[in-house]
Amino acid sequence: MAALLCLWLAGLPGMVRAVTPEEALQLDGKNGTIEGIVSDVNITERGHAFINMGGVYPNHTFTAYVPAVIVPILGKEYLESLRGKDIAVTGKIKIYKGKPEIVYNKKDQVVVKGGESEKKEGGK
Repeated sequence: MAALLCLWLAGLPGMVRAVTPEEALQLDGKNGTIEGIVSDVNITERGHAFINMGGVYPNHTFTAYVPAVIVPILGKEYLESLRGKDIAVTGKIKIYKGKPEIVYNKKDQVVVKGGESEKKEGGK
C-alpha cells in the first residue's frame, strides 16, 4: 500500500522526485533533488567548494557548487565530511561546462541520507 502511495505522489504536479546525478542533465533550468554518493569534495585556493557525484573531477556527472562566501558558514570540515556519504541536494539545476550543478548556498539544501539527515544544518 505504501509503495502505491509513493508512486501516486511521484506523479502529482509540483511533487519533486529525486533523480540520480546522471539524470540531472535532463533537468536544466528546473528545480530538483539529486541523490547520490559524494565521490569527492574539493575546496579551491580561492575558497570555493565543489561537491562531486558520479565520479571524481573531471569525470564527475554532477556538482553541488558552494561559493567561497558560503564555505565558512557551512564549515570546511562539514563539507569535507560529505565525501563518501549518500546525500540529497535540492535547488535549481543549471548546466555549467556541460555538467549539471546546483549552487549550494543555504544550509537546508543538503540532507545526508541513512540516519544522518540532521547533518544538513552545516554540521550542527
